Amino acid sequence: MYNAWFTNEIPISEGPYKFSGLPGLIVKIEDTKKQHIWELKGIEKFRNMKFSFSRFITVTEMQYKKAVENYIKDPMSKMRELKQRYEITSLTSNLPDESSHSDIDYEKMRTKKIQDNYKENNNFIQLD
Repeated sequence: MYNAWFTNEIPISEGPYKFSGLPGLIVKIEDTKKQHIWELKGIEKFRNMKFSFSRFITVTEMQYKKAVENYIKDPMSKMRELKQRYEITSLTSNLPDESSHSDIDYEKMRTKKIQDNYKENNNFIQLD
């Protein structure tokens, strides 16, 4: 069950994710357990935006789930592939806090952070 707040001052019957159909723009919606909350933070007008959908591949649901599973197991595999492709033997990552990390340390740190985040936020809306 969800609670929704909307404004009919913006007569657009839309909202985040799959939510729509109210007589105005949904500005906030949350489930009754407050596990999923969406809130409108602002509206900007974009000009000259161009989208290119020519670089996509069609996948089955099973292929998608396998790709997510592989990413969670090894989120830095693509970075290693790129390093190998471009023959990068070593690199140093400088973070916003001005700390510096070797590629091996950075990979371990990012892998742990991504996997921990997945564990903390693995609360799917749909379990189809």
